[in-house]
Amino acid sequence: MFFKEVFLIITIDIVLTFYNNRRERLMRLSEIEEYFNVEFPEKFQQIYASGTMDWMKCDIAEFNENKEKYISDPASFLMMDSDCAPLFFSEVMESYDRLRQWITWKEDDEKVRLKDDIKLVPFAQNGAGDLYCFLYEDDNEPKVIIYAHDDDDTPGIAADSFDEFLYLVMLSAAAFDEDIEGDSWKAHFGFLSNEYADKISNRTVADLTDEYDSICFKPADVWE
Repeated sequence: MFFKEVFLIITIDIVLTFYNNRRERLMRLSEIEEYFNVEFPEKFQQIYASGTMDWMKCDIAEFNENKEKYISDPASFLMMDSDCAPLFFSEVMESYDRLRQWITWKEDDEKVRLKDDIKLVPFAQNGAGDLYCFLYEDDNEPKVIIYAHDDDDTPGIAADSFDEFLYLVMLSAAAFDEDIEGDSWKAHFGFLSNEYADKISNRTVADLTDEYDSICFKPADVWE
C-alpha cells in the first residue's frame, strides 16, 4: 500500500508540474509591452481583450494541440487568407533579434544607423518573411512599417495607424480569395473603425483587389 500511495503522489506531482508548465508557456501581451517599454495601440488592446487573440498567447506546441479549435473559430484574429500572419507572442523576442540583425547589416554596409528616438517592435510577418513592426517615434499611436529581410531600401510605411493596417489586411484578404461573405470576413469586419468599414462596405472583390494592388508604401524616415 505504501508504494502505491507514493506512486500516486509522484504521479499527481508530475501531472501538476506538466499543467503548470503549460500555463507558464502562455505569454501575455503585457509581458511584451513591459519588455519593450511600449504600449500597443488601443485597437490592438481591444481586440486582445475580446479573446480573439488567445491563440497568439500559445507557443507553437500549445497551438498545435488546439489547432482545430482555433482554425475553426471564424473570430480567431487574422486566421484567414491574407498576406499577414500575426506572430505568436512567444516569437516576438526572437523576431526582434532577427530584425536587429537586419538593421546591423544595413548599418554596417551603408554606414547609417537607426535614429536614437525610434523603436521598432515586430508583431506580424508576410508570406515572404518580412516583418510588420510598430514604429514608435513620439507619444502618438505608432505607425506600422514593413521591414523587408532581403531589401536594402528604407522600410515602408504600411499604415499610419493600426486601424488603417487592419483595413490593409482586409484588402489583402480579398485579394487572396478570402470569402467576403464568410463568417471570418464578417467577424474581422467588426474590428474595423467606422471610417474603414465604410470604405469596404458594398464593394466587390475586384474593387478591393484593385485597391490592394495599387498600394505603394511611403518610405519611413528611420535612418541617420
